[in-house]
Amino acid sequence: MARWTRAAFGLTMATLAGCVGYTTYPPPESGRSADAAINTLNAPPASDVVFAAVRYVTSRWPAAGPYAINLPADMDTKRARYVFDLLKDPDASPVTAESIEAGRPVYHVSRVWIRGAYAEVDVFRPIGDVPGPGGAPVHQLVTVTLKPNLMARWRVTGSRSSAIGLHAPPALAPRDARTLAAVGERP
Repeated sequence: MARWTRAAFGLTMATLAGCVGYTTYPPPESGRSADAAINTLNAPPASDVVFAAVRYVTSRWPAAGPYAINLPADMDTKRARYVFDLLKDPDASPVTAESIEAGRPVYHVSRVWIRGAYAEVDVFRPIGDVPGPGGAPVHQLVTVTLKPNLMARWRVTGSRSSAIGLHAPPALAPRDARTLAAVGERP
């Protein structure tokens, strides 16, 4: 009987903590079959983990005014909209042709690594006052570590930053703002 009680307790705690998963994004270069992880950002809890990491980086190192967030191209439109709905930041927008033309600073999400109750997300933050070669924007890689929490979906437990300009952010994955708006509220 004690075995069933422990199993029920474990299942209850996992449910309360939210979905936990085993995700690697981007998939390993050796092929999708080389990793037992779900190599997609469209499975729980990837969008909650991305949201928590982006919120941490954008609040700790805020842009002066409107900014864009470059979510991975493989994240579907519903989940991208979910991240923006949770942010509730009127200055935040997805990367679109308009935000690129306006020269808005861009935060990039490049890596999501989830192993059960532990996650890491790489977010590139813009460095506004340091011009790059030819006036190109300069970024700093911030690796955010997270764990699930009973009161919130995921909480940041730490972060580490690399040297400014050491790593290049991923390519832009523009999103059509009209498509995001058409999706509506959270899934």
